[in-house]
Amino acid sequence: MRRTVLMGIVTAMLLAIAAGAIAAALVMPAAPGIDASATGGAETVRRFYAAANDVIATGDPAPLHAVVAPHFVDADPLPGVAPGRAGLEAYLLGLHAAEPETRLEAEEVIVAGDRVVARVRVRNGWNAVDPDGAIVDRSPPWSAVESFRVAGGSIVERRADADELALAPPVAEAALAFVVPAPRVVTIKRFTFEPGARWDVAPVGPRLLVLEAGSLRLDRDDSGGQAVSVPVVLAEGGSVAVGAGDRYSATNVGAGVARLLVVTFTVPVASSQWPMPDDAFLSGVTVQTLAGGEAPAIGVGSATVSLARATLGPAAKLSLSSAEGPILVAIDAGEASMTAWGTAWVRRGEDGMSALTGEAALTAGDGLLLQPDGLVALHGAGTEAVELLIVTVRVAPAAPSQGKSGGADPDPLQ
Repeated sequence: MRRTVLMGIVTAMLLAIAAGAIAAALVMPAAPGIDASATGGAETVRRFYAAANDVIATGDPAPLHAVVAPHFVDADPLPGVAPGRAGLEAYLLGLHAAEPETRLEAEEVIVAGDRVVARVRVRNGWNAVDPDGAIVDRSPPWSAVESFRVAGGSIVERRADADELALAPPVAEAALAFVVPAPRVVTIKRFTFEPGARWDVAPVGPRLLVLEAGSLRLDRDDSGGQAVSVPVVLAEGGSVAVGAGDRYSATNVGAGVARLLVVTFTVPVASSQWPMPDDAFLSGVTVQTLAGGEAPAIGVGSATVSLARATLGPAAKLSLSSAEGPILVAIDAGEASMTAWGTAWVRRGEDGMSALTGEAALTAGDGLLLQPDGLVALHGAGTEAVELLIVTVRVAPAAPSQGKSGGADPDPLQ
């Protein structure tokens, strides 16, 4: 529908040019506050792309304020963002985080009255491999054709085809060490804390903790119940790596709900020392398993664990390779189709059951675990944008032995 409307605008404007409509528009009186100058409209749009490129390169949204009106409306919002100027800024900042080398180039600008159509080329960073080489193919992050309305030298309205756009900015990254050659059950879970709620964590792991919302205090316990280290306070967007064998607690110290993403690599324990999972019987804390629950081959050595939050338009695509380590994908919103080559486990959110499959339809709450040396292609399959979390594990070979034996997974809170 959006594409049909946009192509209709482009076709109508091209026909208008062929019939001399632009000349007519230039001699007709302009509506109050409307820039009817072809040169002025074109220049404003080119200033828009220059400002957008500055935001992508620097992460500073200020240049956008000089060319985009405060009451700007995005008639076809980019995936996952609000339809105003703040939403456009947020999307450009996401591009800065994910692909700061990306540049938008207006190859052709056509003007008729207060309407401007631009044909756009996306250059450089968007098609680079990321995060950590896991993304091998995806849709571009910007529409190839856009229509603007210009008033008073500012952009006041924008229309574009957002259905095929994709963006995957990184959220957090941590270096972990896997010293013991043992299988690791990999999971990503979301913990939701009521105000004042506390989670006492069993010494299994290691873990990557990423705070989505609220404020949490982390206390490490080295003395059988007494916190002995300086607490770490996580604000929204903060992250920390916690080592295996480490006891700690997480407490919601904010006035509202706190949400914590936890990526865990757990060695299965056969003894009765830890008979229950460490998220059992929590008070004021709810837990949702988003993906994983199986034990992929990780090996021994150092590993870089990365978390990205991707947004796909309803018709966008994203292909991921697990050549360097396993990948977890959790669907937060929307619908996607999945085709996998290699070993892929799909976990259904409705019942928590996992199954090996090469093709599946995924919806919110479902998760995917792709074993090493696999490939998975994801496509939007609904009418709304798809929001998903991607965890990649890039494993480096173990360092040569220096004559020492033993060792443990990394020390946690730094």
